[in-house]
Amino acid sequence: MQRRTPYVRLLAVLVIGILMMGCLEGRGPEPLAPQILEVHNPTETSVDIAWTSNFDDDFVAYRLYVGTNPEFDSELFESIDYTDQADTMATVDGLEPATRYYLYMIVEDIDGFTSELSGMRAVSTMSWNIVETVNVGDQPFGVAFLPDGEKVLVTNTGSNTVSVISALDWTVEAEIAGLNSPYGIVAAEDSILAYVANGEDGSITSVSTETNDVVQATAVDALPLHINLAPGGELGWVTCAGDSSVTVLSLDGADVSITGSLTFNKVPFDAIAGPFGDYVYISSISDHDVTVLNQSDNSLVATIPVGFGPQGLAMDPIGEVVYVANANDGTVSVIDTYVNQVTETIEVGRKPSEIACGKGGYYVYVTNFDDNTVSIVRTWTGEVVSTINVGMGPVGIAISPHGNYAVVANNMDGTVSVIELQP
Repeated sequence: MQRRTPYVRLLAVLVIGILMMGCLEGRGPEPLAPQILEVHNPTETSVDIAWTSNFDDDFVAYRLYVGTNPEFDSELFESIDYTDQADTMATVDGLEPATRYYLYMIVEDIDGFTSELSGMRAVSTMSWNIVETVNVGDQPFGVAFLPDGEKVLVTNTGSNTVSVISALDWTVEAEIAGLNSPYGIVAAEDSILAYVANGEDGSITSVSTETNDVVQATAVDALPLHINLAPGGELGWVTCAGDSSVTVLSLDGADVSITGSLTFNKVPFDAIAGPFGDYVYISSISDHDVTVLNQSDNSLVATIPVGFGPQGLAMDPIGEVVYVANANDGTVSVIDTYVNQVTETIEVGRKPSEIACGKGGYYVYVTNFDDNTVSIVRTWTGEVVSTINVGMGPVGIAISPHGNYAVVANNMDGTVSVIELQP
């Protein structure tokens, strides 16, 4: 038999000693460290996460650490254990709004061994706050930001004026008089002019945002409610509820002329044009549908059934989706513009009236007239993630060009609410 040399015996003793020391110190084969793959769907108080699976037989738990310090410290971080090995997704609740959180994860096994720490992931919870309430005229209805973002225009149906509000300090700079039951309003791309639908006398009024005066009035069909412009601002559509028609306009600065009148045989409420010059969508409050027309020749493309009493319309920035506020059933219909069909229906508040899409298309904002609220809907999940209390009878809503504010016209108390938005 071959005898072991002293060096071999010494090596064996050292190896055994090292293994015994590791056991005495509670160390051993570590589980494989998980990785947090996704941190998404943040709300004001929660966030969804997903992580890699662990397949060890001696698995006990995934342990998530959540804290507000980017440097990990187990004493400062809250820990949450997930003991279902097959479950690799969770919603983390109980967070503070508008707060930056840092997340780490480990795996623990049956012997108490833990993996190395995962890589850090960071996420900020959301917050939507009213930062100003501005007194305007009687029965404010329509809202429009100038494209340069410096001013907000609000139509006051009861006082026949347009309030001009500075978007720098949220003060009323001027009141444009000479209107007649103004409802919808839209700003020209040059920020110099705006166009107002006057319901009482059936006209579209061009107003100057530099001199705060009426420039020109053009007669259209009866009871115009909303006006919307095609890309470039040279073509527009006016929904005229008084005689169930849509007036088609040609615009050249302050000069507005009529190029056609479309008989609808139903009561139109709002219109919105696609960004690429293809379609225009028109809601019908009487027939519970949305009519789709070609922008080029106003020929009929489709008629899309939606919810009851559709009113306000909004479109995502790239024209793929149209959102419809259905006032009589408390829902929002989501229309896929590629197939011109409703693909989803979202429950919001009571009597949703108007709707606006955020700059990036991640959220839509819905005014609920009877609830005195604004519902904030996350578009990619179709869920209401927050509800903001505003003034009485909110109707019109507009998003600032930079996407950081929403301005809401509160029809029943003569105010507008300014909401600070998340990007």
